[in-house]
Amino acid sequence: MARPRARKLVIAIVVGLVAGAYFVYPYAVVALLARSIAAASTATEETEALCRANHWFHSGWAPTYSVETRDRDGAELRPWQDGSYERVAAVTLTWMTGQSVSRELLTRDGLSCVFGE
Repeated sequence: MARPRARKLVIAIVVGLVAGAYFVYPYAVVALLARSIAAASTATEETEALCRANHWFHSGWAPTYSVETRDRDGAELRPWQDGSYERVAAVTLTWMTGQSVSRELLTRDGLSCVFGE
């Protein structure tokens, strides 16, 4: 009689772990991406981190994100509408999980990845 209970308990634990991983996974992935973007100390690292976020989204490994851009004075820009990519000095990525990261750009090279161009 103890065996059926133990089997049910094991199944319940496995189902609980799978369900937990399913709900935690997007937050963990975004935390990893946001940390790598924020921690980039060189232009190359920054570009790689921004491109990684875009690649992971397009591969289905990370949730979608929105992009906000600002110029050096903090004014909001919409380069995808007016082509003002050369004026972008900072970018904020906000994922569907609610997590976000803001970055003062070292280079504009990563913008092509952020905007998926």
